[in-house]
Amino acid sequence: MSFSERLALHAEMTEKRLKELLTPVSHNGTYLCSPRLYEAMRYATLGGGKRLRAFLALQFCLANGGSAENALDYACAIEMTHAFSLVHDDLPAMDDDDMRRGKPSAHMKYGEATAILAGDALAIDAFRVIAGNKKCTSAQNAEAANCLAWLAGGYGMCGGQQLDLDGEGKTLSEREISLLVERKTCDLIAAACYLGAVAASKKQLTSDERATALTFGTELGFAFQITDDLLDIHSTPEKLGKTVGKDEKEQKSTYVSLLGEEGARKKAEDCICIAKQQLEKLPESVYREELFELCDFVLTRDH
Repeated sequence: MSFSERLALHAEMTEKRLKELLTPVSHNGTYLCSPRLYEAMRYATLGGGKRLRAFLALQFCLANGGSAENALDYACAIEMTHAFSLVHDDLPAMDDDDMRRGKPSAHMKYGEATAILAGDALAIDAFRVIAGNKKCTSAQNAEAANCLAWLAGGYGMCGGQQLDLDGEGKTLSEREISLLVERKTCDLIAAACYLGAVAASKKQLTSDERATALTFGTELGFAFQITDDLLDIHSTPEKLGKTVGKDEKEQKSTYVSLLGEEGARKKAEDCICIAKQQLEKLPESVYREELFELCDFVLTRDH
């Protein structure tokens, strides 16, 4: 199976399970929640994106000798967390973006209030999904939840979003940009790898296994963000599925603005080199080879 076929297979698995998890519950014909809220949650989460984070959770589980089914709910929780961040990121108070994944943003479709609630519910329900993963032990679920809380909350992705807001209109140093990108982008990608490794083993991860998953995810995340910044300059809304030229318009400091395009590309290549070194620590398998292919895909992607 090629990398692209594996990516599509994992995306299909994730999409199917997300539809199940995001179906509102009813009893005797009466919904136990607001159908409109779940409609907004489904709108924000389903039918779009490469499911790169879900792919990493599933693939890291397979590469560590586990079954993809064990990591599926973890993969869905990561995608729900990612979707919540995009919903809130697009709000007028944040990036004020009217388009996401080639369609109107959630707040344009459902209004700001419902979009905020949909994002809130996705963030919280992600932990319900992790806690209820019957393919893993309670100890695995607890470790997965703890990891996601750290890497998506104030010390992770949400903290990175605040650093991004704080840095608007300022010229940031390379150290400041590095911290911003690590928190805002890399942490959730690293969490996906970590959760996949957790799902693969009934035993507690060793310090080396933790380091491999987190370092790979972090370095891949840096490369992913740099290529995203380059696409913000050179791509189109039709190809990218979102507004382009935002970084320059909002005077955001990025690796591109700091190092120039060639310097930023070199930085991304260096990060991918480190990421591949981490993959060498995993057992030889077709799944590991597909992760190597993913590294090349991140460097050369055009959308």
